[in-house]
Amino acid sequence: MRLVRIFVLLATLAVPVLAVALDDAALIDQLVARSPWKGLNIGDGGLGTVSYDITFDKDSSGRLTAVVSNYSIPAFAGIANGPVKAPSVEKGVLRFETNRGSYKLTPGPDEKWTGDALSLDKSFGAAVSLTPTKK
Repeated sequence: MRLVRIFVLLATLAVPVLAVALDDAALIDQLVARSPWKGLNIGDGGLGTVSYDITFDKDSSGRLTAVVSNYSIPAFAGIANGPVKAPSVEKGVLRFETNRGSYKLTPGPDEKWTGDALSLDKSFGAAVSLTPTKK
């Protein structure tokens, strides 16, 4: 009887972890299926706005990948365009790093992902939104 209780307790504790993992997989599938996304960063303190495209995919082992293109500030496009470093979705939060900064976003009910970015030197931040170009 004691073993049954322990098994039920362990199963109950494992269900939320499994649900989160399934939700993260569904969010990754959404990012890939609706790519490319239109990114918009609105800089803190009137620093201006930048737009770009970001395309999510999976590599041969199933890990999330991403590439930034069409960065709207020509002076930084050579640095900003290109592969994204270590994109991941964990516990419903999308995190990644570009050559310009680090990002942390969450999905919203309006099919957008929103959050913030912080420059690599941590000198400025931005409000970020990703809008799907495919439905």
